[in-house]
Amino acid sequence: MTSFNVLYEPWIPMTNGETRSLMSALEDAGSLEGVQCESATETFAVYRLMIAFVMDALALPLRDERMDLLKQGRFDMAVFQAYIEKCEQEGASFDLFDEKHPFMQSAYSAAYDAPAKKGLGTEEEALKPVSALVLQLPSGNNHVFLCHSPETRLTPGAALRHLLSTYLFSTAMGAQDYPSSVNNAPCVYALLRGDTLFETLVLNSLAVAECGNIDYGKPAWRADPQVVPKKKFPRVDMLQALTWQPRRARLIRGADGMIAQVSLKQGHNFQGDDLWRDPHVPYQKNKDDGYSSLKPKQGRAFWRDLGTLAASQKENKRSQPPTVVRNAPEDWPIYRLMLMGLVTDRYSTLELQEEELSLPRKILEDPTCGDVLRGDLLFLEECAEILASDAQKIKNGMLVPILQDAFFLNARTYVFEQYLGQLAACNIDDDYVELQNALHKTVSQILRQTLERETLRMGNDSRSLQERAQLQHLVMTKYFKMAKERAYGGK
Repeated sequence: MTSFNVLYEPWIPMTNGETRSLMSALEDAGSLEGVQCESATETFAVYRLMIAFVMDALALPLRDERMDLLKQGRFDMAVFQAYIEKCEQEGASFDLFDEKHPFMQSAYSAAYDAPAKKGLGTEEEALKPVSALVLQLPSGNNHVFLCHSPETRLTPGAALRHLLSTYLFSTAMGAQDYPSSVNNAPCVYALLRGDTLFETLVLNSLAVAECGNIDYGKPAWRADPQVVPKKKFPRVDMLQALTWQPRRARLIRGADGMIAQVSLKQGHNFQGDDLWRDPHVPYQKNKDDGYSSLKPKQGRAFWRDLGTLAASQKENKRSQPPTVVRNAPEDWPIYRLMLMGLVTDRYSTLELQEEELSLPRKILEDPTCGDVLRGDLLFLEECAEILASDAQKIKNGMLVPILQDAFFLNARTYVFEQYLGQLAACNIDDDYVELQNALHKTVSQILRQTLERETLRMGNDSRSLQERAQLQHLVMTKYFKMAKERAYGGK
């Protein structure tokens, strides 16, 4: 294989099991359900690239035009054909192995890619195995004990998907001075899911005016063909950020057409500024009264941070929902959100989290509704803390994660099967009071159920029975005091 053109070669896996090229996926986007790669990191990275491609090709000036496009249900492929011609006239290439401008990579340059150590006679001696791009594979000095597979070899399409994942979820490497992703440490990403691929792409795109103070810009394939290692950027444009390259990379194709090696070095370094808001990321207010992207936490499900997706009063604005969520169509009563995050510790990957949530429109647009949601979710967190602190008091710390996991599992069922619908139906103060009473009653039942079931692990001897009764008394006493304070405005 002498070339691999991403426009016409199949490399994007779909939910129906097919693998499509970029143009084929866009042409049938109105009848395809969506993208589904082997991992959520690949899926989100591919969606980001497709969104950037659509945004740059269409360059819709206003949100109303984007909403009008959504109603059409399909793309006009003539627009994309004209766009491709424009890109190629500018010198851009969509070929992974183009000598001058390989797609989403940098061509070999002696200035940047020549071996740094003396004695290395060839460029190849400085290359890395392509497994360095695969986030799911263990690495480090002891990786052989964790992964016994033979040398990793990837098809060009798979290598591209993993390369895009590496760009989106890059972690900073202090000793080697490798820059992190455009959002610093990997954060939580949220995409609105439509009924079709077309809807998902349009819903998660932005019109020029929707970018606010951030310039629309150009994607990586229309920018400088060379990624300059460690080059610092004080600010970024929208399309530049959606295709950000924190690594200088080049896929090395073998004689069999497979990818076994990659040139991988430091890439562009975004310094961060107060203007930047990733359209697919929720933000939380930090200690300095600025906003920071929401980071995933190990063992913490996304639904517990639903408050970051909700509206809020201006004087109580503790979070900012993703731009695409705020700009969603007003006539959709329910929104489906795909969320994913990569939990990291410095440059180590700890946990991949993904979840899909269905949310009523009202909590995304009604500040009162959003503030109530945040308060009630905080109440659930405080209940879990009661379980933890009181289990520690009876010297049974091993029971803490078991109690909290069981509590949150039951609480999630209540939140999505009952609470959110009841919250969306609230219109006057009495409705919210009634909802709070129902919440307190249900949480009380969840706590009792959790304590009765999970403390059976403590045993049935007399001492264990005494400790179980003591724990239940401590937890429920504190709970009723806290619920009473909430009911009477104490918190």
